[in-house]
Amino acid sequence: MSSRGRLGFAGIFIEPLAFIVGMSLLRYEMNPAPPLGSSMMLFFLNGVVVFYCFNRTEADISASMTKNKVILAFPVITPFDIYATEFIMTMFVMLTIYHVFLVSHNFFIQGFYPDQVIWPKDILRVYFAILMAGLYGFVLGVFNASLEVFFPVWGKAYSIVRRAQYLFSGKMFVVDYMPPTMREIIVWNPLMHPIELARSAFYSQYESKSVDLGYFFTTMLCIAVIGFALERFARKRLTTES
Repeated sequence: MSSRGRLGFAGIFIEPLAFIVGMSLLRYEMNPAPPLGSSMMLFFLNGVVVFYCFNRTEADISASMTKNKVILAFPVITPFDIYATEFIMTMFVMLTIYHVFLVSHNFFIQGFYPDQVIWPKDILRVYFAILMAGLYGFVLGVFNASLEVFFPVWGKAYSIVRRAQYLFSGKMFVVDYMPPTMREIIVWNPLMHPIELARSAFYSQYESKSVDLGYFFTTMLCIAVIGFALERFARKRLTTES
């Protein structure tokens, strides 16, 4: 996978786990009652893992084309090979984090706070939500990576969009509980839909009214069509330059 900072590969495990624990403690100090369910950590687990599945896939693929020019010079290796590797690795890591954290939380907490032991209502729908986020990160990463070949400044410009997706993703709050005006803005963020779907699949007492799979997949398909069209031209340009 792409660079992970000073922590290396271990960073992809540590970062989301630290975020889950840190945000749980901070939110608990502000209000001990979780927005959903009885466990603050499980609430953040379902938002953070889905978000990071998108975020890591998109960020790694966005940087992969320009950072792997030497590798792409070999005809047997295509950009899609690199993209697929990033996607599969991220999915594997995030699913591992999800299961290890969920099982560990319920195992250690059951003796002290048995009411905080929660198992997913529909684990297959949770998987589907995580897959949705990963695929969205995949197609958006291909789009960004290809566009950056022609416009190197695009990577820095997109960081503004990335921050907006972070703030309005719904990973730290329940979209249905937001004021109507704010909710109408947040639902335009495609990333919000898999996060809300994951929580709907996890909690038996919650079914989000904000999830719109039609909007999500239509948006993702449009980005994919444009992104892969750009990728063909970007590949030719990189081949010519090398």
